[in-house]
Amino acid sequence: MSDDSCIQCQNVVRPRQEALQCDGCQKWQHRTCNSDPSIVVDRSFDIPKQVQEDSIADEYIGDIPEDDPTVHCKPLKRAAESKRKLCDSGDFNYTVKKQKNDHILWRCTKRNKTINCPATVIQDGDNFKPGMKEHVHPAEPGSVIAVMIKKEIKAKARDAVFGQSSKTIVTSVLRQHADIDAPEPSRPNPSSLQRTCNRVTASLTPDDPKDLDFELDLDYLDQKAPDFYQKDVVVGNNRHLIFYTDRQLQLLAKAKTWYMDGTFRIVNAPWMQMFSIHAFVRSGDSMKQVPLVFCFMSGKSQEDYYQVLRAIDRRLPEHLKLQGMVVDFEAGLWQALRQRFPGTPIQGCAFHWAQAVFRKIQENGLQSAYNKKDAVYTYLRQVMALPFLPPEHIPDTFRQLDEKADHPGVQKVMDYIYKTWIRNSVFDIDYWCVFMSSIRTNNDVEGWHNSVNTRVCTRGPVPFYSLVTELFKEASDIPLQLKLVSEGKLQRYQRKQSRQTQGRLFALWDEYCNNSISASRLLKECASVYGPPPK
Repeated sequence: MSDDSCIQCQNVVRPRQEALQCDGCQKWQHRTCNSDPSIVVDRSFDIPKQVQEDSIADEYIGDIPEDDPTVHCKPLKRAAESKRKLCDSGDFNYTVKKQKNDHILWRCTKRNKTINCPATVIQDGDNFKPGMKEHVHPAEPGSVIAVMIKKEIKAKARDAVFGQSSKTIVTSVLRQHADIDAPEPSRPNPSSLQRTCNRVTASLTPDDPKDLDFELDLDYLDQKAPDFYQKDVVVGNNRHLIFYTDRQLQLLAKAKTWYMDGTFRIVNAPWMQMFSIHAFVRSGDSMKQVPLVFCFMSGKSQEDYYQVLRAIDRRLPEHLKLQGMVVDFEAGLWQALRQRFPGTPIQGCAFHWAQAVFRKIQENGLQSAYNKKDAVYTYLRQVMALPFLPPEHIPDTFRQLDEKADHPGVQKVMDYIYKTWIRNSVFDIDYWCVFMSSIRTNNDVEGWHNSVNTRVCTRGPVPFYSLVTELFKEASDIPLQLKLVSEGKLQRYQRKQSRQTQGRLFALWDEYCNNSISASRLLKECASVYGPPPK
């Protein structure tokens, strides 16, 4: 018999079996073979972790107030009359069980799977008396404060459907009403309050449209954005919604120049972009660009733009003061503008023109050479300064520059400019030339889009109805902005560098008009003050 055999059953004690070993003879015995000791007794003892004292000391009990046998009740109205709540002096809460005229039977709110409190309060007019049955649970001191906190959070959530996060609302209310000396039930769980706030917001906002066949919730728009929705334009399978106020339309009719652009960052499907029309309002030396029309568009074809412009134009007076438009280089929009407003000058955005050319410079591997600020840099800066020349000088100047293009990448850039900008029937030279023009871009529109994106687009595209209410707030602020502009207290923000560039360009143009400098010198000087900086 081997040493690892059981002395009782003679079977081998395997490693995974529990057994006892004698300290004297070193023989083994299975635990189940005539053995009395229990498993629990023979197992090794795990030393428990040392208990650490809390760093927050227990509160001092202090004086204990005596119970007040009189029941003092305070009704608390909620959003709906059917959801009223009653709080008594004993810190118990009640809701309405039955009501007939001025007679109301209130029942304790403590009703769940474990507790079903039968306590009641009977109200006759302004008199309250307790019912026959007592409470079967302890009171919750401070619950009145908790109810008031939740009530105010719901009210703030209804007033700020969009624009404030639930965390911001809850934090502001708790900061105002929470008292560290009040009983624990007076401070509700912040996470629970945030969920309550989100539920209120979700219940007040209609569902986001999933496709273009949705039915517009006009009741919600009349409540949150009265007289803002104007037209539903259907073009084939596409749909476009136009929004503006009467005051915005009046300003649009008086504006001499319209600035147009679109943004896609803040819209959800089925929308493709939020297209807007802006204009400057002036008073003396003060001026400010304001948004005048908003349009949610699901398509960007020439017909889509034309029908939208047609719907807006039909609401305008017969005789407009419109003298020009500044837009991005989008062929569908340009063709629609020419078709709807024939003879009205259209000016392309100089910034987007230079941006498009610089993108070609990068695509053809010239970024590194441009960054070195050598001959390639000087040459390309002159190419991107072509819009600042008089339109009659641009073709000849372009040919002179093209003859110097001896690098394959530079030649591809010049081929692109020739095909897209010099010999293009849509974007004629007159449309992207900015000679003697004080406002050469629609960057103010893009700046407004960026500010809206930054303000509302914190977690991706914004729900449709929430975005409409936010745009209505923008429209509602316009009368105040006009007043501030007229008082010289609000004007367009322009960086110091932009003001210096503006002054330098007009000084160069004046020198050219006075025959002090040639067209080639004007090009080189404009190239030195305008263009994308090297990286």
